[in-house]
Amino acid sequence: MNRDHAMNGVAPTTVGKPVGEDSISVGTPEWDNLTNRRAELIHKKNREGLNENERTEYERLQQISQAAIARAFPRLE
Repeated sequence: MNRDHAMNGVAPTTVGKPVGEDSISVGTPEWDNLTNRRAELIHKKNREGLNENERTEYERLQQISQAAIARAFPRLE
C-alpha cells in the first residue's frame, strides 16, 4: 500500500491550520482530510520512515487531532 498524498487528493496544505484553531472539528470534511493524511504519514513512518518535512507535518497533525478530540469529547472528572 504505497499511497501518495497527491494520488488521493489529500495534500498536506489541505489540513494546514494552526494548532488550537477551532475550525477543525471531529466529523467534518476537514477532519476526514486530516485523518486520511495522518494515516498516510503513519503508514509511511512505519514502512520506510519520514523525511524532516513529513515528520514536522505528522507532529502538527497529531497536535491538531488531539486538540479536536479534546474539544469533542471533554474529560469527565
